[in-house]
Amino acid sequence: MSDADGSQLIRMSDIKSSESGTPRWSRDSQKIAFDSRHSGHPEIYIVDISERMPREVVTNLPEMSTPSWSHDGKWLYFQSGASQKGTTKIFRCPVNGGDAVALSQESGGYPVESYDRETLYLVKGGRAPTTNTLPLKSQGAVTALTGMPAVSDQSLWTVVPGLYFVPMEAPTSVQYFDFATKHVRQVFGFERNFVNGLSVSPDGRWLLYTGGQGKQLHHAC
Repeated sequence: MSDADGSQLIRMSDIKSSESGTPRWSRDSQKIAFDSRHSGHPEIYIVDISERMPREVVTNLPEMSTPSWSHDGKWLYFQSGASQKGTTKIFRCPVNGGDAVALSQESGGYPVESYDRETLYLVKGGRAPTTNTLPLKSQGAVTALTGMPAVSDQSLWTVVPGLYFVPMEAPTSVQYFDFATKHVRQVFGFERNFVNGLSVSPDGRWLLYTGGQGKQLHHAC
């Protein structure tokens, strides 16, 4: 964790492994969930920023990764391939641990809850990763998001009241998908490909991304 300009750098995890990542802030900005493979298989941890002591989220699944928080702070969404090797499915469990429940029998990854808590967005991998929706308050199937182009990487998108993403056909640009109109517009371009995720500030003013060739962090309005 650091200030916005990179100063005041504080180490939040004592897990001595380069296989830790996918950090996600809780909605109250007091905790960070992340995954780690230091034990040889993916696990999820939560660290309180005041304690800086990661605690494992224990469930009925031996493998968990790519966590994200529900907007009410009660649940963690994540992906797991423990039940069927080579295929990841989306699950949900209480933040404090407990039995995880499968939300769909279909494969998918990188789950993110919508602002109205009605829908879960997820990506199906492959050569052209597609963004899909899953209803949370009623039984329903995973459905492709109509009008949404394929993304260049499973991690290169983020949900707001709309969706920012890096398209497969234009991997040096960030674009915005409007949920209401299904229209896509370009936000800005970059001189090289993006890598490893997108994030938008809670007030919607800033977008944080990672650039290739040295992986330097940049932000853009």
